[in-house]
Amino acid sequence: MKKKILATLLCASLAATLLAGCGGSGNDASSASSDAATTDESKPAEDNTADDADAATEAEEDTTAAENLYPALKDKIAAASAPVRIGEVNQEATSESITSRGLGFIDKIIELAKADSKSVAVIGNEYYVNNCSDKGDEASADIIIEVAVPAQTTVELCATEASAILNKADTIGMFGSNQVAAEGILTANENLDVLGTDPETSILAAGFDAGSVIKGAITSGKMFGAVTQSPLAMGQTTVEVLTKIANGESVSDVPTQGYWYDSTNMEDASIAPNLYD
Repeated sequence: MKKKILATLLCASLAATLLAGCGGSGNDASSASSDAATTDESKPAEDNTADDADAATEAEEDTTAAENLYPALKDKIAAASAPVRIGEVNQEATSESITSRGLGFIDKIIELAKADSKSVAVIGNEYYVNNCSDKGDEASADIIIEVAVPAQTTVELCATEASAILNKADTIGMFGSNQVAAEGILTANENLDVLGTDPETSILAAGFDAGSVIKGAITSGKMFGAVTQSPLAMGQTTVEVLTKIANGESVSDVPTQGYWYDSTNMEDASIAPNLYD
């Protein structure tokens, strides 16, 4: 019975890893792999630590995006005489991987801004507003984080949401929390042409995941940068965890690292293998 369970889990894990390696559609292979690796039907289901570890992992990955985007916007924020806006597009507000990414980015921006004595307000989608670390007061905020979620998970609808934010005169930054959302931001920019890498003359956009569209936009200077994952590392870790399960050992979720990449490091040996199409 245990061998049958292991085979099922391994197939699910490898499928998730292959989806990540091919770009896929959901960019959440890390969550899928982790869920598969920590499920064992031969054990009671009273332990909920895996869910907590998933959330911590995703938030940690998106700290990387915030930590790279905020410094690039910092001088513009400091010099602003009126509130500025950072937009975030999430393809939905239900899955743990996407919500943790979105909230991780929001909370880190809030932390970094407060360290610079700047106040932040979070507006838009109710889930993200109500679950962030501090939604603030829009009327007195120095920075407004506007969070948009489309009615359905498509690049086109993400583009519609992104367009509404990109069209606002006070917008200085954008974040797309997975491949669909990031490509939606880029699709919106095809008509608006407001994205770039110079914060003084353009809006800086950060994404999550790789894929040919995002990589091309970073190479051409339309996207500031993005966070990618390592399908190889996730696959290796999953096999190790599954082996422990087969041997009757206890397991817990293992954080998967996110890697920031932009036009300056895409060819680096530590980054290039993770930039799948």
